[in-house]
Amino acid sequence: MSLQLQPNTSLVLTQEVAYISYAGHHLAITFETPDLMEDVHRIFGKLLTTNPPSVFHTLNIRKIDSGYAIDGVSEMESKLDSQRSTLQHLKFEVIHQFIKLTPNHLWLHAAGASLEEKGILLSGAWGKGKSTIVSELCERGALYLSDDIVPIDMTSGSLMPFHLTPMRREYEDAHASLSPVEVSNLSKRIIDLSADSYARSGVQLAAIILPEYTPEATTALVPHSPALTTMTLLENCLNLKTKKEQAVRFLGSLVECVPVYRLPYNDGAAGAALIMDLITE
Repeated sequence: MSLQLQPNTSLVLTQEVAYISYAGHHLAITFETPDLMEDVHRIFGKLLTTNPPSVFHTLNIRKIDSGYAIDGVSEMESKLDSQRSTLQHLKFEVIHQFIKLTPNHLWLHAAGASLEEKGILLSGAWGKGKSTIVSELCERGALYLSDDIVPIDMTSGSLMPFHLTPMRREYEDAHASLSPVEVSNLSKRIIDLSADSYARSGVQLAAIILPEYTPEATTALVPHSPALTTMTLLENCLNLKTKKEQAVRFLGSLVECVPVYRLPYNDGAAGAALIMDLITE
């Protein structure tokens, strides 16, 4: 996987441990091998912190034979055969640990941005263009919540910031139709946002957008069924297994309170402009 790294000059990672912080909770990742340190820095970005007063859990990465193992995970994984699979599993496990400590949150596979203190939730399966749209929104003045995981506080209804490093896939030919496997193998480029482009607190939801990138699409916001939108959100709810009926009731109520749209698009800038017009009108 080809990546362009942007250094985070506000942080200095120690050689053996990295700390990740969310909602006042701190998790440690320790390394018996240093070759994944830079990748952890790249993925978790603004969630990294230094010298927390305490940690609630520790994950340890070690090298075994030609692969890796992670100690402290919720589900036993005997062997991870590549850096890529190890980092994917590590990311999942970090999120899972924070899910356990935030019982009032629903965690969605989604992207999010804040514009004029109005929250925009972009949901859908991977490879649909959520990161492209959220990065285009941020280039136009929106604040970044996340490009991959968005927690929703079910008490306040707020979208919460979860600042994974923003990235977007690099298409050599924007007009080529790719299979899901081909999309997953595309390299990602880090989006370099200024420090003041990150949302610092939760924001009330104003609209739900379901992006659908295809080269042949006509870019448009198309009103969408609340019931179908609820199904999409449930399909992308990471803690549905534990929240069950509570998640169904909460999301069903949520989609009735805000406009919901599909966004077929072939141009991220044009798609973002439509959303900006919707939110600011």
